[in-house]
Amino acid sequence: MMAFADETKEKSGQKALFISIVPGAGQIYNGSYVRGLVYISVGIYYSAKLVETQSDYEASPTKTTHRLRNNKIWLLSLTYIMSMVDAYVEAELADFEKYDINGESLPDSLVFTK
Repeated sequence: MMAFADETKEKSGQKALFISIVPGAGQIYNGSYVRGLVYISVGIYYSAKLVETQSDYEASPTKTTHRLRNNKIWLLSLTYIMSMVDAYVEAELADFEKYDINGESLPDSLVFTK
């Protein structure tokens, strides 16, 4: 009989990654509502700025407007990538054990004595 390690896992990293096509949705899936709203807000902001700089570039194609448009593309892309990676990692570590800072609940193999 074959047993899978993730049978009891509540969150799926792949699902969080897929949902993160919309920046912030993966964080909301993981229960990080404030971080999700931040990613959504930043995504909306850079999307709006990209549309604005694209129309500026089309009206007056100069080096400056080209650079500004490309900067917005990079910042929006970075927001997407950060959102996706953050959602995936958070979902994968959702069942990671949390230990007391005092070391009281650490396994004996990890406790250092003087």
